[in-house]
Amino acid sequence: MRIVERARTTLFISLALLPATAYAQPAEPDQSPSAVTEPAARPVLLTTLYGAFVGLEALDVHSTMLAVRNGAGREANPALRQIGSPALFAMKAGTTASIILASERLRKDHHPLAAVMLMIGANSAYAMITAHNYAVLQRLH
Repeated sequence: MRIVERARTTLFISLALLPATAYAQPAEPDQSPSAVTEPAARPVLLTTLYGAFVGLEALDVHSTMLAVRNGAGREANPALRQIGSPALFAMKAGTTASIILASERLRKDHHPLAAVMLMIGANSAYAMITAHNYAVLQRLH
């Protein structure tokens, strides 16, 4: 199995294993001041990880488009292979937003460490994918 496929598989398995929490709704909401809880504060590291993730997604699109245009490679994902550039950008933007929103949801549900770990995993996976893409391009030159 290639490194890119392993990284994607690891990312998807990690996301699938994140615990989903279900809460039962009380019959009458408690409106007392002690019952209102604020979301967890956003760790500074999380904001940095969001920015890095957006950058890595942009580098992934850039390196993939260069490799395809130069004939050095092809999109590894069969679903994305068939679509053009505008749809690829839209798909990547949606993926990026979804992962960041999932991380924000974890943070707001009082799981800031899980949010940071999700973003570290996503950044690690996309760093490996992007490095692989640029290595393919480097071999061409």
